[in-house]
Amino acid sequence: MKFDIDSLADVLLETPPIQEGTYIFQIRKAEIKMNKSNKHMLNLTLGFQDDELIDHSTQEVISNKAHNATVFDSILLEPTGGLTQDMINNKLARFVDAVYRDKTAHKEINELVTEDYEGKFVKCVLKHEPEKDGYPAKNRINGYYMITDSDEFNEPVC
Repeated sequence: MKFDIDSLADVLLETPPIQEGTYIFQIRKAEIKMNKSNKHMLNLTLGFQDDELIDHSTQEVISNKAHNATVFDSILLEPTGGLTQDMINNKLARFVDAVYRDKTAHKEINELVTEDYEGKFVKCVLKHEPEKDGYPAKNRINGYYMITDSDEFNEPVC
């Protein structure tokens, strides 16, 4: 079985993929790194710790058998292949808008301060990537959205 950094934590923690849906995650870590192709990317570690999770797309309450579940995501910051700078800017703008819950919060890539994201909450659509080429099945983020009043989310007081 092959491992990659995204699925290794799930395997080591014996964390099964979380049911597909729309969830509110806390950004635990954000950092800019270089990928294998020497392109900059924003690496995100997202998680939640609740005993029960609300799928905000269906309002279904599900048991969180995988306490402290962690999902990893990366947003490329430089064009590669068919990915244009406009596509990158649009995805990054949706992420920043979702984090700050403000459609005017757009930031240029050179203005990113990753520490600003850590501890913030964001709504994400979670999908499954099936087992492939020896890699185990895992979750992936399929979009970032603003938390709205209809989500009835109360940010924890630390």
